[in-house]
Amino acid sequence: MKKQNVFRVPLLGLLLLMVIAPACGGGGQVQGMFISKFNTIAACDQQVKLLRMRNDTDKEMKILGATIDRGTDPDGNFRLVSLFVGEQEYLADSGAIENADPIPPNTTYTWKVIFNPADENGVFEATLDISYESPPGVVQVVLEGASGALSGAFNATCEPNED
Repeated sequence: MKKQNVFRVPLLGLLLLMVIAPACGGGGQVQGMFISKFNTIAACDQQVKLLRMRNDTDKEMKILGATIDRGTDPDGNFRLVSLFVGEQEYLADSGAIENADPIPPNTTYTWKVIFNPADENGVFEATLDISYESPPGVVQVVLEGASGALSGAFNATCEPNED
């Protein structure tokens, strides 16, 4: 009987984490992971979702940046649009938000994300990575959505049909 090394996979994972974590800033520690599900919509249609979060601490929160990881969504079915802190809106530039003002204590802030599937009858997933300077760490939001048949208003390349 061949002896298997039961520590090999966890050890490789730990080594990989040690290499990747410093590149994430703030120690690279994932502070939280959430799932946000979009409704099933017709291919080429779009759905807007507002993801509300709250700074429940007595200190300001500083966001370094936020983006949808293209490795998890290579076709761009999800798009980060903006961040709202109170009445202030910070628009995404090339799919990323950077250098927003600190979020005051006991304040709700909201991420605006669009789901726009280009393929019919698909299931889609992407990860919104939010990197914090203070407190240091990363929050990940897994975005999930599904598409049905192509809407009658669009052709197969998601261009509007001419009447």
